[in-house]
Amino acid sequence: TLNSTGALNLGTSTVGGNLTAHSGNGNVTQTGALSVGGTTGIAAGTGNIDLTNASNTLTGAVSFNGNNVVITDAGPLTLGTGEATGDLTLNSTGALNLGTSTVGGNLTAHSGNGNVTQTGALSVGGTTGIAAGTGNIDLTNRSNTLSGAVSLNGNNVAVTAAGALTFANVYAMGTLTAVSNGSILQIDGSAISVAGTSIFNSATGIVKLLTSGNALRGGSNLPSTNNVLLPTPMRIALPSPARDPAQLQYVTAAASPFATSASEAIPGNSAQAVSTAGNAAGNVGDASGVGVLVEVVRQPAEGQSGTVSVSVPKDMAAANSSFSFPLPAQIANVELSGGAIIVTQVNNQPLPSWLKFDPRTNVFTAVMIPEGALPLQLLARVGTSVITIEITERLQ
Repeated sequence: TLNSTGALNLGTSTVGGNLTAHSGNGNVTQTGALSVGGTTGIAAGTGNIDLTNASNTLTGAVSFNGNNVVITDAGPLTLGTGEATGDLTLNSTGALNLGTSTVGGNLTAHSGNGNVTQTGALSVGGTTGIAAGTGNIDLTNRSNTLSGAVSLNGNNVAVTAAGALTFANVYAMGTLTAVSNGSILQIDGSAISVAGTSIFNSATGIVKLLTSGNALRGGSNLPSTNNVLLPTPMRIALPSPARDPAQLQYVTAAASPFATSASEAIPGNSAQAVSTAGNAAGNVGDASGVGVLVEVVRQPAEGQSGTVSVSVPKDMAAANSSFSFPLPAQIANVELSGGAIIVTQVNNQPLPSWLKFDPRTNVFTAVMIPEGALPLQLLARVGTSVITIEITERLQ
């Protein structure tokens, strides 16, 4: 137990039990490694806490209060109850538990590929930046208050906020789950990149992700959300509507057991509708009705990803049904290096046996769809760009 009225330097110390230190508003520092076998409690008041020795070993929970606080641990780091009126910086080599922490300024945390978790609420007045590398980030306490922009880097990432949640750059090698009691927003110039499924759940606000640099490769799910604002789909170029389906076939009779036709766009809708065969008997969709809807959600560019949304009516997506749709002209005709379009599933496996892609006509043809085949995500590679194609079923 240490008590000072002013600056407190812990020197090089080894404690088998618990460490308790009070500096009377003075700064707390060290000159060598600090090893504590039990818990660590440091009260600096208005002073700073600077424990940055890379050889520190803080075995038990670390509680603190101070202005600007920096804590480094050579291994895993577990916080108890902490309060930093200024910034809080944490560095661990292994699991990082944020405990119950209140930060008046910015929070910066690096776990060295360890999982980042919490035992109580996290309150941050400034920005939040957490880098877990290959570790998971699980900050799902419903009382979290993250006032500034949130940057996250990890494998599976989950974050919950009691109020609004604003993202800066986010990179998830696995999945991303964002839950907020307010709106879920994104700052200009940032990017959200997720290899797996993305879930954005706003209980009372809106989800507004308009940044063009986003790459939600595994598709996105938006449950329990009042209002979703995503990039405005662009009209795709299809043949002029006509009543004679024979004039509008995308595939020939020799290439497919059914014919397809293009329908008129829904009035006021930014998407174009493609009416297709509805069942194995070869019925041709009514050219005046609404069939498969194809939307360019994000236009690709050299070295940048794009997204195409394809929604199929429930009757056309039923087992043993068939349909087809063209790759949008903005995708098929975009001038990118490489030329040839290569289409695979998101796991880089070939297309399922019931789905074919004709690179000559840039048309997808689905024949005798099996039960539960949709939703399906595909990747179309053109030069250095990757286009995510999300095929889903809609109720009507």
